[in-house]
Amino acid sequence: MQTSFNDWLAQRRKTAQRHRQLLVISGPQDWAEEQARRLTQREPALWFGEGSLESIAISQYLQFLGQECPNLVFNAYSGLRASAMMALSGTIQAGGLMVLVCPPLDDWPSYRDPELSKRLSYGYETNYRQSRFTRWLTECVRQDSHVALLTPSQFRGCPVRASAPLMSSNDKQASPTDDQRQVLAQIQKVNSNKRSWPIVITADRGRGKSSALGMAAAELMQSNSITIGVTAPHRNTVGPIFRFAAERLSGTLTELKDQRLRTQDGASLIFYPPDVLLREKPKLDWLFVDEAAALPAPTLIGLDKVYQRKAFSTTIHGYEGSGRGFEIRFKPYLQKHYPNWQHLELEQPVRWFEGDMLEAFWFRVMMSDCQSLQAAPGQPIEIRELTQAELLAEPALTAELFNLMVDAHYQTTPDDLVRLMDAPDVRVYIAHRGYQICGALLIQLEGGTELEKISDAVALGQRRVNGHLTAQNLAGYSVNRVLATQNYWRVVRVAVDQNHRRTGIATALLKQAEQDAKQAQASALSVSFGAQIDLVRFWQHQQFQLARLGYRRDTASGEHNAIMLKPLDTVSEAALVPMQKQFRQEFSALLPQTFKHLDAAVGLKLLQSCSYPAPDDWVLNQLRAFTIQLRSLETILTATKHYLPHWKKTDDPLSRLLFQWSYQYFDLQELSAQHGYTGRKQLAKAIQASLSKELEHQ
Repeated sequence: MQTSFNDWLAQRRKTAQRHRQLLVISGPQDWAEEQARRLTQREPALWFGEGSLESIAISQYLQFLGQECPNLVFNAYSGLRASAMMALSGTIQAGGLMVLVCPPLDDWPSYRDPELSKRLSYGYETNYRQSRFTRWLTECVRQDSHVALLTPSQFRGCPVRASAPLMSSNDKQASPTDDQRQVLAQIQKVNSNKRSWPIVITADRGRGKSSALGMAAAELMQSNSITIGVTAPHRNTVGPIFRFAAERLSGTLTELKDQRLRTQDGASLIFYPPDVLLREKPKLDWLFVDEAAALPAPTLIGLDKVYQRKAFSTTIHGYEGSGRGFEIRFKPYLQKHYPNWQHLELEQPVRWFEGDMLEAFWFRVMMSDCQSLQAAPGQPIEIRELTQAELLAEPALTAELFNLMVDAHYQTTPDDLVRLMDAPDVRVYIAHRGYQICGALLIQLEGGTELEKISDAVALGQRRVNGHLTAQNLAGYSVNRVLATQNYWRVVRVAVDQNHRRTGIATALLKQAEQDAKQAQASALSVSFGAQIDLVRFWQHQQFQLARLGYRRDTASGEHNAIMLKPLDTVSEAALVPMQKQFRQEFSALLPQTFKHLDAAVGLKLLQSCSYPAPDDWVLNQLRAFTIQLRSLETILTATKHYLPHWKKTDDPLSRLLFQWSYQYFDLQELSAQHGYTGRKQLAKAIQASLSKELEHQ
């Protein structure tokens, strides 16, 4: 057996144009790790997990995005982390090996790996028996003839030769591929044109997307004294852009720091986090948005509105987000505002050979290669709960479900697939026509007896455990231990296929979940989301009420997190009253600082849900006096503040301007210019006209 394994290694070394492959070393831990160590003595490799003197913690995998290595060892005895395995597989160079060290395949699904407590909500690991995802992974290993498998008793495997050479060596001075040349040409075209349009670049990993942006940045900086900004959800991912630009600008750079370049002519390339760009709006000639699929559509739209020349690039099948989901969420906006926007797809691999075996394996495991299932004509839509046993038994159905989730939300990752298949506190509802899934709802069970013993510590902010988002947030916010032990059904995802939206499917799914939650004696349905106006309206339409608004903003979306509840029993109804009173008392006080940059439409909508007292005669008289020019605009700030919670025309941009002025304390002159008024005089006239109509029925 060992001879055949060594023969295979020798054959691989001799094989020109060999494909990357997965080698699974499956057996007792000491034996499996020893085999991997012997291998790395001959084949240099990065080692993730324990078992080597040069081990790297699996949790540090994000730091290696955008880097390359000849071979890589992933020790699953240190824990299974799907997002890490998917991401790290993309760092391995052409012809390299990914070595997966794991327990015997039959035993692996029952292995109590160290990452289990991080994957499961607190209190659920005690009765956990077996990982369905790991069973699926082992089935894929057994079924894929291109995966090499080494056990104490046998070896199977053969080198696989690529049919065509690499399109590019991916060397920093190498000529660009034909696909990359299109990107460079399009960016130069936009740069030289008075009118600009967005460029969208999509590609699977290893196609040279980041290197193309680095080449483009270098070209722009060589011929222009310009400033190019680069942004991404994780700053680690943009390293290749800066490395390729620096290599091509060598000899002309006066500043070469981590993610900051400057040339002798004053051109610069600088990384900015997305929230900094939206908040501070630094002046840029170009903006490159990398891994755009992992940013929410409102953030992308906000960046588009601030910067004239921009390129959005994203990975089609990424470790976070998806190119298809990005297209579904962002494409309608682009088509509406830029009929001539350009979409370029890079298909030629530059880091490995066409038909790469390692990529194909992980695509299958992570359900990234599925085709949408078609329903028979005339089949009705049915709504039902989907069990986790069905998810394992029907991979095509699972892939359909998971890809719908990926398309619907920008932060869906391979780790979410593991939770979908494994977590005991997850319930799944689908709307389907036969095998075609039209909509899906993911529920997570939170609170209850699992938090009973630690409820006091949770309420006092002394303890925070994995999962139980609603229970822990509300108990800590209200300093009320009872709220930690209530049973919540939290909506994690609600997704509807783009061809079935606005047909009532989401409402029907929620009604079914509510019915089952009541039967299970749950206290409330809950939901947590980044506060966008469309989402606030949707959840209010579903009779959910605001329980709290997070003080901190998400760095990717720039939004505050909202938690909303739909009480299902008298205990939750009673608990919601003081929470809403607390929010009402602090909201207006915090708007000038903590909530200074809260979207005005969201702020106004939340303000109007707070049941503020009706405006009294003093307020109405002040506003009436202003409408007939007996008061100046500055003198009615307080009266406006008292009246706004009752303003009828909430979709009016003018009402949002008044909210920004009277609650968030933005400067009137700044607001006047921002909303398109020539000055205070024109703005005052517009407010007088609008107020006159508002006050007609008072």
